[in-house]
Amino acid sequence: MTTSRYDYAPEPLYPWRAFFTALVLYALLSVREVSDWTTPVWLTVAFGVIPALGALVLGRGRGGTVGDRIKASALSVGMAMALYTGFHLIRLHRGIGSASDAGTAVNVFFVGLTVSLIYAVGASVVSAVVGRLWSVVGARRAEENL
Repeated sequence: MTTSRYDYAPEPLYPWRAFFTALVLYALLSVREVSDWTTPVWLTVAFGVIPALGALVLGRGRGGTVGDRIKASALSVGMAMALYTGFHLIRLHRGIGSASDAGTAVNVFFVGLTVSLIYAVGASVVSAVVGRLWSVVGARRAEENL
């Protein structure tokens, strides 16, 4: 009886690789204020380069299905972007001054939450697209090697 390459258990999926890669890169991005960067550069790095690198780091492993890798990549990079945005908005809020009444504090909280979620979804979409493209390239390479 011969064994094929499909008889072996797949490698496990490690979504923490994409999360920590994106988190470290967002930490490096936050060393300088957003105003120090030009807007196109910041947008390209925050919503293009970092999510793409997170997807590529996760896509290097062969664990899980293509859909699992895309979901894990989008979720991991999205969580890292939400943390980056949330901490950055808290830092900006403290620099401007704290809210004097409870109503203003609640409004600031919900605006910060909304912005963090929107940015996280943007980074997740880019990560998912790059993850899908990476899986297509990997599938073509696998077919060529057969």
